[in-house]
Amino acid sequence: MDPEEFLKLGEELVERRSPSCCRSAISRSYYGVFNGTAAIMRTAGLPVSEGSSEHGKIWQDLLNSGIGILATAGSQLGELHGMRIKADYRMANQITEGHQTAKLWVTEARAHFDAIKQVFDDPAQRAAAIQAIRAYRAKIGR
Repeated sequence: MDPEEFLKLGEELVERRSPSCCRSAISRSYYGVFNGTAAIMRTAGLPVSEGSSEHGKIWQDLLNSGIGILATAGSQLGELHGMRIKADYRMANQITEGHQTAKLWVTEARAHFDAIKQVFDDPAQRAAAIQAIRAYRAKIGR
């Protein structure tokens, strides 16, 4: 399955405007970006294992790449993960139920995923990103 389909589903769900659809839109959008980025990195020769420990590793790879657009995306992916936790598990916290909030996060998810794809689609930027992420991983012993 193409992980971007989760992001597309999030974009559809947010337009339904119900509390459950807004929560689900945030969650699906997060997983679309997370899994989509993992797939892009794997295709680029940057190993990403499966499991819950990989969430933070992917954000950190992007955040510490030294490439502005990827660093911003990494930061936002980390924040989106926090919203996904609220949407999926914090039923008393109603912030993720509002259309305006959910729309903002889904829109941001799309923008950052498109930016990540743009970097890895351009041969020169891709090479620089791969080198930067490998250097960061070497620095931290991963």
